[in-house]
Amino acid sequence: MYLTIGNIPKEIHRKPSCRAYVLLGYLPTTRLENEQNAASRRRQLANLYHTCMAQILSPLRRAGEAGILMTTGDEFTYWNHPLLACFAGDYPEQVLTTATFTGECPVCPIPHGQLGAYVHNTPMGL
Repeated sequence: MYLTIGNIPKEIHRKPSCRAYVLLGYLPTTRLENEQNAASRRRQLANLYHTCMAQILSPLRRAGEAGILMTTGDEFTYWNHPLLACFAGDYPEQVLTTATFTGECPVCPIPHGQLGAYVHNTPMGL
């Protein structure tokens, strides 16, 4: 799992050599082959994922709630409350993070049988 800040220009954060990301931690990979019940296995994997994410992000949560002093490049110190504003993941990661089922949209309230038919009235980017 990597972390970056939101105000880095695209031409910098798209280049791995610029090191605009910080490694927060590694997530475990397991298939839990010893669990025979498929529903139980899925629930255990989801619980493992959410427990790991909570553990990795706990310092960020504490800093967001209590605040943290941060110094800018011009050496002024400000009291900040950082927050997690965006999660970027492929479809399986979105399904796991939002606790939805595969085949459902993790973003919109459209039923499973009508995927692709959702009409959104708000302009994109708002």
